[in-house]
Amino acid sequence: MSQQRSSFIDQWRGVSVLMVIANHLILFRFKGALSVDKGVTLLSKAYAKVFWFIEIWGVNAGMVGVSIFFVISGFLITSLMLKEETQFGTVSLGAFYARRVCRIFPALALYIGAVCLLDAAGAIKTNPGDALSSSLFLCNTTLVSCGYHFEHLWSLAVEEQFYLFWPLLLVMCSTRVRTPLVLAAFLVASAFSVMPSSFVHGWINNGESFACISAGVLFALSPRLPLWIWAFLLVVMLPFARARWGVLDTTIMLALPPVIIASVLVRTGSLLPPGRAAVALGRIGLISYSLYLWQAMFSWDAERYLSSWFAALSVFALLAAWLSYRFVELPFIALGRRWSARLQQARLPQRASPQR
Repeated sequence: MSQQRSSFIDQWRGVSVLMVIANHLILFRFKGALSVDKGVTLLSKAYAKVFWFIEIWGVNAGMVGVSIFFVISGFLITSLMLKEETQFGTVSLGAFYARRVCRIFPALALYIGAVCLLDAAGAIKTNPGDALSSSLFLCNTTLVSCGYHFEHLWSLAVEEQFYLFWPLLLVMCSTRVRTPLVLAAFLVASAFSVMPSSFVHGWINNGESFACISAGVLFALSPRLPLWIWAFLLVVMLPFARARWGVLDTTIMLALPPVIIASVLVRTGSLLPPGRAAVALGRIGLISYSLYLWQAMFSWDAERYLSSWFAALSVFALLAAWLSYRFVELPFIALGRRWSARLQQARLPQRASPQR
């Protein structure tokens, strides 16, 4: 099935992946580069303050960018399934997973293979089993160790775990049950998002991640819901959470899903004034999946590059992202749609042949 693209959402995808890249560059590749001496003059202090602001923003921008991806994903995929249900009367799980496999696996396999080749060439060093572990979509858990070079695949794990169960629940549950079910999942995930003990590796917040996906799903099921969810958060959840944990992070994490919905999904038009910048941002959004995969190769910790030639050439990972989109993503997305269409068509009752 096809779905009309939203240039506004594509632009937000572009913003999101750029936030992730900024986060990784500041946190890993150029860590400490923004730390400057405050000095004694007013100008030097202002200069240091600007760099401090950039560093603080960059360190925290990545999680916000990934959260935007989660909300968009939950909304778009649920909208697509609802559209299929309206058209065919039901949702084909086979068709859904056919599209999903073709969308995710080919580009992911290409990236993992490239990292393994770099390891074999002596440009980097990975741990035995990291490639296999990262292919199991468990990098957001403590069940496996995905290693440094595959850490960013935790977000893919969150999505695939969610979509392993949500399509099945959508098919099994009536329209009356779906919204309360997802709302319950959203509230439970929100509660876990503010519990530091539930974080994985100290920084992967699965509660916040699943809350964001659930929020996107809720908006697809009922666009009116986020308004009263927002009110519920303000009136009930935030006062309780602040009294219980007393930290500003709690407020931010609980408010993040509705804020993203209000900023991204309930608006249309263009994020930037019409022009080349808006077009460029939208194009970045188009390749955001491959760019998310390959940007890690450009933004690893400087000490992780065992070869000076690869450290210098790692910027070409951004070109590799475009090539992955053009020659892997697009053909396999088209294949997935054809495969999905055949599975959907096979479910339709065959017309009886006319009697002679």
